[in-house]
Amino acid sequence: NNPSLETRLRAALEGEAVVVPNDGDGAADARTTALRRAKGDVLVFVDDDAWVEPSFLEILAEGFADERLVAAGARVVPEWEDPALALPPELYWVVGSTYLGHREDAGPITRPIGAAMAVRRAALEAVGGFHPDFGPRKGKKTSSNEELATFTLVARRHGPDSVGYLPGAVAHHFAPAARCRLDYVLQRSYVEGTSKADARVLFGSEVMGHDRGYVRSVLLGELARHAGRALRTGDRLAARAAVLDVTSLAAAAAGYGVRLAAHRLGRAPRS
Repeated sequence: NNPSLETRLRAALEGEAVVVPNDGDGAADARTTALRRAKGDVLVFVDDDAWVEPSFLEILAEGFADERLVAAGARVVPEWEDPALALPPELYWVVGSTYLGHREDAGPITRPIGAAMAVRRAALEAVGGFHPDFGPRKGKKTSSNEELATFTLVARRHGPDSVGYLPGAVAHHFAPAARCRLDYVLQRSYVEGTSKADARVLFGSEVMGHDRGYVRSVLLGELARHAGRALRTGDRLAARAAVLDVTSLAAAAAGYGVRLAAHRLGRAPRS
């Protein structure tokens, strides 16, 4: 959906990469466009504002040597445009990076982080590609959780251990200063809540297991820790982290509640 960019990319990458216009208008649609053109057994997806370390593909290949592994997520490290505005680690998910509360060792996960992930082509084809009702569209973050929706379907076909985390595969994801501001955290967290409600209605309450654990065990604890430090010492960074945490929690809860109510009243819009 960007003809001028397509022309520039074709000229810059001629002979090195295949450049195709995406079908549809969302991130899920764009990834499914790639799925339809790809010929490899394992597909690797990397966001346009992310870059991977030299060992990235080698580590993924080692992981997929185990036939039980169907999909994998990498460790995604935020690269801050302005380090002074860095979010607290429990909110790194806001900028599409591995956050405090995500598992740290290799093993099963519910979904990879979309900035850097891999999946067997046949498994992705079997579920129809990335779920079209989730994820940003036309450059606007009005929905999210396309990875949760898609890989929930994958795991239900292949088992809960089929989606794994390979922390040795490392990607770096650009984190713009604009996405570290309170207004963006508010908007992004509200959308996260609405999308989680959509996922719960579609897949059942069990899909929320990891997220409930994150809120109870990580987010609330870190919020209390930051607030306590700010009150005891006047630490401005701790105070900012506490404000960001409470804003994110309240906004996500509001989005979740509003969207669930809309579903129950039969008035929920498409994600």
